[in-house]
Amino acid sequence: MRLSKKAEALRSQNAAIEKLERALGKITNGDFDIDVEIADSIPTEEREKFIKIKQHLLDMKDSFCRLGRDSEAMADAEKSGNLDYTIDTEKYVGLYAKIGNDINKSARAASEPMQEVYARVAKLAANDFTESASHNYQGKLASLFDSIDNIQKHLLSAQNVVEKISRGDTGELDNFKKIGKRSENDHLVPAFIGMMEALRSMLDETARITAAAVDGELDVRGDASKFQGGYANLISSFNKSLDAMAAPLKAANDAIGRMRVNDFTEEMPKDFKGEYLALATSVNTLMARLTALQTALS
Repeated sequence: MRLSKKAEALRSQNAAIEKLERALGKITNGDFDIDVEIADSIPTEEREKFIKIKQHLLDMKDSFCRLGRDSEAMADAEKSGNLDYTIDTEKYVGLYAKIGNDINKSARAASEPMQEVYARVAKLAANDFTESASHNYQGKLASLFDSIDNIQKHLLSAQNVVEKISRGDTGELDNFKKIGKRSENDHLVPAFIGMMEALRSMLDETARITAAAVDGELDVRGDASKFQGGYANLISSFNKSLDAMAAPLKAANDAIGRMRVNDFTEEMPKDFKGEYLALATSVNTLMARLTALQTALS
C-alpha cells in the first residue's frame, strides 16, 4: 500500500513537471493560455515547491500580459494624437521594467521627431520661414526633415519672388523658367512664370504705347487681346485714357488747322471737361478774336 502511494505521488510529480514544461513551452511561444494546476496527490513538501514554480509562471504571464495591454494602450493613444503617452514602468521589476523602458524609448524615438515636424509645419502654415534647417536624424526621418527643409526653401523663394513682383521686379523669371516644374502636379512654378511673363508683356506694351505718345503718335493703342483678366482690363483702361486725351487734342489740332487757313466757321467742340474744356474755351476765344479781326479788316 505504501509503495502504491509512493508510485502515485511520483506519477503526480511527473505529471506536474510535464504540465509545467508545456506551460513554459507555451510562454516561450507567446501563448499565455496555460494550465498550471498542481495535483493534491503530491506530497506536501514537494507540492509547495511546485506551487512556488506555478506562481512564478503566473507572475511571468501577468507581467507579459500587462506589458501587452500597456503597449496596446500606447498604440491607441498615439492613434488619437497623444504622443506624450508612456508606459508606467514602476509597476514592473527587472527585465520587464527594462522592456517597458525600451518600448517607451522606441515611442519617444518616433514621437519626438513628429512633435518637431508639427512645430515646423505649424510655423510654415503661419508663413514663418525663420526656423533653421538642422537635425540629427537618419534614414527616413532624415528624408522627412530634408523634405520639410525643401518646402521651406521653396516657400521662402516664392515669398521673395512675390515681394519682387510687388515692386515690379521680374528678374527671377529666367531662374523660374530653368526650374520649369518640380513635379508633374506642380502648378506653383508655372503660375509664377505666367505672372512674371504677363507683367513683362504688359510693361513692354505700355512702354510701346508711351514711346508712341511721346513721338506724337496718338493713334497707337495697346492690344488688350494679348492679356487676360486684370491685365487686359489695365491695357483697356490705358487705351481709354489715351482716347480721352487724344480726342480733345485732335479737336484742337483740327480747329487750329482751319484757323491757319482763315477758316473760322467751326468752333472746337465744348463737350469736354476740366483742362480739356479750358483748352476748348481758349481755342474758341482765339477763333472769335480772329473772326472779329477778319471782319474789321474786311
